[in-house]
Amino acid sequence: KKYLPGFKINCIFSDRENRLWIGTTVGLFQQKLFPSSIKTFSFTQEMLRDSVQKEISSVYRYKDRLYVGRFARQSGLMIFDTATMQPLANLSFYGNNSQFNEIISMQMYHKDTLWLGTFGGLIWFDTKTRQYGKVSLGQSSSARLNVLSPTGKDGDAWILRFGSDLVTRYNPGKREIVNYSKESSPLLPLPHVNIAAGDAKIIADQLSGCQ
Repeated sequence: KKYLPGFKINCIFSDRENRLWIGTTVGLFQQKLFPSSIKTFSFTQEMLRDSVQKEISSVYRYKDRLYVGRFARQSGLMIFDTATMQPLANLSFYGNNSQFNEIISMQMYHKDTLWLGTFGGLIWFDTKTRQYGKVSLGQSSSARLNVLSPTGKDGDAWILRFGSDLVTRYNPGKREIVNYSKESSPLLPLPHVNIAAGDAKIIADQLSGCQ
């Protein structure tokens, strides 16, 4: 009555793995001993507030909130309740049809503040007030850094831009910034890496492992 209401059970068998097999008038049921650990969630146009379906580019969980970045011209950041997976907010940065809504990556280097790497450049996002602004790391505005690595064991994070030879090393604890290029001094810790030709996310992960 509890698990199979509406079915007439003809027989029950337990195998060597203590899995139940249940024969009914409409077919055979098998007990799942280990439920799937992966759940699928679909986003509707109403949830996205965007008629154009764009890919999810980054995800970050902080406390009981899930922050989902989209590579879209509007509604770049969605916020979900992790318990119910119901949308709590759908945010656009600097208006609609903005490159700042084309989010590529996100990290949290300071408490309650997400850094979002977008096609328009870096922006900070306060998870409490939902205020935001542009991040300056001593680069020119045209640098538009947008690939953020996690903080490594040495306390440094690496921030890059797709298709560019510009790299920034940022230490959140010390708030120290060192900018690199192929002509900078000191040189990049991985001189054999061709930043412009490689995958920026892979390079960021490699740099994060440098000691």
